[in-house]
Amino acid sequence: MDGAVQILEHYASMRKLAPTDRSLDHDKDMAAFRGPLRNEVSFPCHDLPHHDVDDFCGRVEELKLMDDALRPSPDGMIRQQSYSVYGMGGVGKSRLALAYATRYKAQFDAIFLVESENPMAISRSFTKISRKLRLRDQDLSGNAEEDHELVQQWLLECGMRWLLIWDNVEKFEHIRSYWPSSTGSLLLTTRYKTVAIVKGESLALKPFNGSEAWALFTKLMKWNNLTTVEEAEIEAARLLLAKLQGLALGIRQMAALIKVKGKGVAHFLNRYRKGRIRDDGSSKLDDYSFSLDTIWQTAFNTLKKKGAQQKGYGFQLLGVMTYFSPDCIPNIMYNGAKLGEVPASLSFCKDEDDFEDALEELVELALIDATSDQQAHSIHRLVQSAFDTHLSVEDRQTFFDSAVLLIYKVFPQQIEGRPLHLQWKACEVYIQHAKHLADQYRESQNTSRPLEAPPELPELLKSCAWYLHEIGERLDALGLVSIAMSTCSDRDSILYAHLANTAGSIYFELNDLKKARPHLETVLDIRKRRDTEEEYSNTLSNMANLLSAEGRIDEALSAFEEAESVRHKLGENGILGLALTSLGIGRAQNLRGDHTSAEAKVQAAKDIVLRKFGAYGHFMPDVHYLYGNVERSKGNLAAARCNYKQALDVIDQQKMPTSVLKAACLYKMACIDISVGDLQSAKDLLESAFVIAEQHKQDSPGEVARISYKQAELLQAMGFPEDDPDVAQKQVVSVHTKLMIEAERLPPLPEGSQMNEEVRYDRLVCAFLR
Repeated sequence: MDGAVQILEHYASMRKLAPTDRSLDHDKDMAAFRGPLRNEVSFPCHDLPHHDVDDFCGRVEELKLMDDALRPSPDGMIRQQSYSVYGMGGVGKSRLALAYATRYKAQFDAIFLVESENPMAISRSFTKISRKLRLRDQDLSGNAEEDHELVQQWLLECGMRWLLIWDNVEKFEHIRSYWPSSTGSLLLTTRYKTVAIVKGESLALKPFNGSEAWALFTKLMKWNNLTTVEEAEIEAARLLLAKLQGLALGIRQMAALIKVKGKGVAHFLNRYRKGRIRDDGSSKLDDYSFSLDTIWQTAFNTLKKKGAQQKGYGFQLLGVMTYFSPDCIPNIMYNGAKLGEVPASLSFCKDEDDFEDALEELVELALIDATSDQQAHSIHRLVQSAFDTHLSVEDRQTFFDSAVLLIYKVFPQQIEGRPLHLQWKACEVYIQHAKHLADQYRESQNTSRPLEAPPELPELLKSCAWYLHEIGERLDALGLVSIAMSTCSDRDSILYAHLANTAGSIYFELNDLKKARPHLETVLDIRKRRDTEEEYSNTLSNMANLLSAEGRIDEALSAFEEAESVRHKLGENGILGLALTSLGIGRAQNLRGDHTSAEAKVQAAKDIVLRKFGAYGHFMPDVHYLYGNVERSKGNLAAARCNYKQALDVIDQQKMPTSVLKAACLYKMACIDISVGDLQSAKDLLESAFVIAEQHKQDSPGEVARISYKQAELLQAMGFPEDDPDVAQKQVVSVHTKLMIEAERLPPLPEGSQMNEEVRYDRLVCAFLR
């Protein structure tokens, strides 16, 4: 009894020391750091790609319809307004969206574009918006999920008129979780009617009619006064425009090609009629007229001829750009050609004049667009597809290899298994292009012209996958690992071991221990025979974590101690690994009941992390969380809660409001509150934890189950009967998920192991969060 009183008194004094518990309210957490940062941003804030409004023409009625649907209400009425534009590729959807944003920008305090072709592009766009709004420290790169949450909260609470443009949406499922619940204006472009009709009103964008096509062409040709234009030129233009059937992309590229040729429209038509520019029906772009393909082939042949005459390198540059992600290709990516020897296909990148001339060639032919600062370019997906079809098998492989080599040379390489977090910003610039290359390779394997994997591809994907693993995008990382493994011919190589280690580490953090084990066993076998001591110690530590998670504590400690001895010998190169090993040993010792030794190891890890990253740096939340676990195991509930709170404070300082570790801290604090009788506080904490865990249910379903189990237990303790709908629902979620995870992901416990229900639910989450 005296002990219980002492605990309650100590707990109460600790609560007095921290009267404002921000962890109780997820929304308040977000608002606490949103406000000050907002003042650093200047409004209006319109972050749009380069768009030449002088180059836009027509679409008057369409723009009016869009504005009627999206214009903020003058009476201040609060509502969400959405509008979708759909139509075939090349009809001008993206340009129309940008023209609307440019023309009506005075109506909006903030305008942002979300590249929406795939989940990674969407994620990167939200990170970019987060930085533009300064919602996160500009020197910190973080989990994309956190940037998503930060932007959503800003949209909800900013009190401003904003417009989000979702460009080139392939599947609404890709953007569903990103679609704001807050008030504002949302404009979506897509090729598919089924996507467009999901939200709000929609418009089927048709090709230009005859007069609109004529207006665009004459504007592009700068025929401001038709009386000065020869009749033959006018007649030739009308005939050619009829062939293009009003497709905006084709009109732009035909005008650009005619201007580059410099011999007039009639000359272009005459060559077409003579068969010099021939429409042979060989196009694979089935839903486009052969005339558009004819223009492309003529432009490509023009580039190739200049290249053969050593008068330009546009053909080579377009070849490389065909395999990059089409949006925002930074010029600095080509700096890879300056790093060491490169094939002839990339030699022009070493000379700035040759490189700039090649860019100008492609811009003049309207095959690519430049950003306003000329530091990046974009290419239409149809142009990429057309050029890929145009290339011979040999040229296609050459340019794919060149694209891989360029990104391989500039993407930060993981060395000896060390973290990449200090280079996350550089990784962020190139990752979408690396993933696009991997996707291109994978998709080509099911075609009549499969690409071969150059040796740099698996090496590149090795580092890319680890980066994605570090920032929490584990499923994308596993996808890259799978592609890289399929291209790795030597299954006994150091490279294969690295890939298997990444897969094993990811499966471990997903708490899929059954899949983690074979990968880590493969790695351990290869590295013990062939790799450096540092990499071998990394794998030993990973295997020790797995053994600990499986309940084989003595074996885990033996492996940890071997890894620790190696890392001590590595000096400063092994110091961060030593900290992580110390944390692993501390966890294992705590599970075994040796709390004094566990505390010493956590302190050793903390000393290193403090020296390397500071009190609010990388890994510090993990240190505080483990300290909390040790104190809780010792029965020091107030000290344990204080440590979980410190972990939350660091997480908040790092601007990571949806971190799964935050959910774990809230859960552990709730467990303590239940044990001391503060049931309402525990209820609030569990509700906040559940909100966060729900956002991770795809890769961390165990956290949802663990919290649901505790919520059901708590509700019953508060007087809710077992058949109450809230209790019953929580029980169904927790039990169903527990049974699924135990059957599919977890090996049987060692013989003789005993555990209570709370420990059983702890097994459902990654060992780092137990």
